[in-house]
Amino acid sequence: LAAEAAVGASVTSNNGVQGASSTSGSSKQSEEVHVLHILRKHAGCRKPKSFRGMPITCSQQEAEEYLEEIANQFVGTSIEQLPKNFAAMARSESDCASAKKGGDYGRFSRGQRDPEFESAAFALQVGEMSDIVRTQSGVHLILRVP
Repeated sequence: LAAEAAVGASVTSNNGVQGASSTSGSSKQSEEVHVLHILRKHAGCRKPKSFRGMPITCSQQEAEEYLEEIANQFVGTSIEQLPKNFAAMARSESDCASAKKGGDYGRFSRGQRDPEFESAAFALQVGEMSDIVRTQSGVHLILRVP
C-alpha cells in the first residue's frame, strides 16, 4: 500500500483488494458518493482528540503506518466481504465518531467535505478502497460503497 495518496493524487487501489475496476468506461462522475472510512488522527491534526476522549499523541507518519497495517489486512478480501470487514475494523480502530456506525460517513455531494477527502472519495469506484488520504482531520482509508 502506498502512503502517498494526497491532494490530487490517484487513489486507484493497488493494495491487493479484489474490487471494482478503476477503469470504467464512463467518464461521467457520480453526483453523490457513499463511503465508509477509518480515521487515524495524529498530534498535528485539527482536533487531536479521539471521539472516545483519548488525547492523540502519535505523529502523522505513525498514523500512516498504522493505517497501512490495517489496509494490508484487507488484501485478498472479496468485494462482497470487504464492506463488512471494513466496518468491523472501523468500529474498533477509527478515531472518528462515525466508528459507532461502522465508519459510515454517509452520502455526500461535492463541496461538503474536506477537499482531499472528497477528491479521493469521488475518484473511487464502488467497492474500491483508497490508499491513505491526508486531511486536516488526520489520515483516512476510504471505501466507496453503493
